[in-house]
Amino acid sequence: MSFDAASLKSQITDLAAAVATLQGQVQAKKQEREDIINAPLARSDVAAFVGELFDRAGVEYPRRLSESLAGRITNADLTLPPDNFYVRQSLSNNLAALHNHPQNFKAEAIDLEFGLMALLGDTLKTPILATIAVMDWPGTPGLTLAARTTQVAALNAEIAALEADLAGLMTIADASGVSLHGVHMG
Repeated sequence: MSFDAASLKSQITDLAAAVATLQGQVQAKKQEREDIINAPLARSDVAAFVGELFDRAGVEYPRRLSESLAGRITNADLTLPPDNFYVRQSLSNNLAALHNHPQNFKAEAIDLEFGLMALLGDTLKTPILATIAVMDWPGTPGLTLAARTTQVAALNAEIAALEADLAGLMTIADASGVSLHGVHMG
């Protein structure tokens, strides 16, 4: 029986190529997942968010106004002149809080933006949604949030399967005493 070095070298080369191919596929799927996650929001999601914000304002504003006024009725702040620094800072802080974290916003002084959304409702919401529909979009919009969730879950499953295949090839290589030191394991 003769030893066929060329055949062994070919098999090792094939194994290394298979490992490299799987690594490339894993990296490509991970990049695809990141691209989906980090893509700009879809226009329909932004419109839905704005619509929900207006609808929520209509329901929540009376309660927020009551809470804000109740705290002011027993407080001297209502007697401060409108150009008072505290009142201006409160308005600025409230608007920043509403913009950055609308779900956590709690009225403390003047809830102007939320009040306008509630009081003007569709009169204000309709042109804003029309603007969203035609505005230049920053970057290429991604999938809708619902589609992103589904796509990311599918990619996670594909990545897990590819990584399992990769681990299987590495186990075969280790069991065969083959070192794939030249193949990047990332």
